[in-house]
Parts: sequence; C-alpha cells; structure tokens
Amino acid sequence: MQQHNFIKHPDKSIECQICKWTWFYDIENCEVDNPRLPPIVQWDDVETLNLKTISQLKKINLAPSEETTPRAVAWVWDRNKEWGVWIPLYHEDGCKWNPRDNYITKFKLQAVYLLSRGWIKQLGKSDKELVNLRFPNGPTIKLYSRQRVEKFLADHAEEYAEWLDKRDKHIAIFENNKDKIFAKRNAIKEQTKLCLKCASGCSLEKGIFCAIHPMGLLDMPCPDFKERVDSV
Repeated sequence: MQQHNFIKHPDKSIECQICKWTWFYDIENCEVDNPRLPPIVQWDDVETLNLKTISQLKKINLAPSEETTPRAVAWVWDRNKEWGVWIPLYHEDGCKWNPRDNYITKFKLQAVYLLSRGWIKQLGKSDKELVNLRFPNGPTIKLYSRQRVEKFLADHAEEYAEWLDKRDKHIAIFENNKDKIFAKRNAIKEQTKLCLKCASGCSLEKGIFCAIHPMGLLDMPCPDFKERVDSV
C-alpha cells in the first residue's frame, strides 16, 4: 500500500509530495518472536478483562507479588516517534496489599484503626518523633508508619477482629444506656458541688471526706446536706 504525505517546499508556493511504503505479511509465514510473552490483548479489551497496569494498581494500593506473572500484555505504539513497548497487565487477584507508606499520629490510630491504648502499646515504639512547634516545651509528636501498622494488624487479624467485635458490643451497650450514664454522671457532678458546700464535708488530697457518710454516699442527692456557714 502506498501512502502519500505532503511537505512544504522552502518556496511556500510549491507543495511537494513524498511516498512511504508500508509492508504487510501473511501470519502463516511468520514465527513467534518471543515465546515467553504472555497472551496479547488489545487495549480496548483491557477493562472488560479486569486487567490493570502497575500504575493503575498503585492507585488502589496494590502491587504484583514476587511470584506473580502478568496475565497478559498490550502493545503501546507512538506513531510520532515510531516507538512501541509491551505493557504487562495484572489481575487484582494476583496482587498484594501495598499501601503507600506515610506516617500517622496516635490520634489517627484511635480514630481510623480504632486501636485502644493496649493495642498501641502492643504496636511498640513510634517510628518517628517530631517537635511540637505549637508547644515546643511539650511532649513530642509520635508518628507511626502506616505500612507497619497495617502489617501488624494483618499479622494479628483474628485477635483484631475479635477486638472490633467486642468494641462494637460495648458501643451498642453505651448507646442503649447513654441517657442513664449521662444522668448518673451529671448527678455526681452536682452532688460534688453540694459536698464542697456542705458543713459535714471537707476536701482532702484523696478526695472529699464526709463526717456523716465516711464510706461514701449511697443515694443522691444527699438527704443530710447542710450548707456551711462561714464564720466572720
């Protein structure tokens, strides 16, 4: 097949025509160039086959395992540079979890991964410590490697799942009884204020001591409250 291309002559009034030949071959007369190459697919079929490039896998925190081979390859051709390359394609099933590493605070360990103080203690020392610019004399900011955190949780998957289940149950119990819990908490706060004003009570290092109820108050509000009268 003959292709015709037109180029501009230095004299812009003249247009020159050049010819470029493209050669075609019969597949039956060809041999396999690379027998170790995986199956070849067209780019239009990649999405239908649920195949992804390494760059696409990175965007969803995945990477091929060491023993994983490409499921297929697709040819990328740059017509302008007359250059091409085979792009390996993988399926998510043959990939491993490989998140980009970054560093997270203890607050995020509790808020995102729902870790308690006990779990954070099991996790071990932080990977980085930064000076708190807001409070230079305060404690340093402890940072934990996200990859290390997620590997630790993967290694303790069963224990972590049990912990989340127990945590959900505790939250459910709290939600069902939060009105009573807050009512009790508010009652204790109000009673503490009364005890500080009561003639029978006094504040010590270990708390409030009451001469009438030295073992602690059973019912609130206290029936024996009598406001202290300050002497002049």
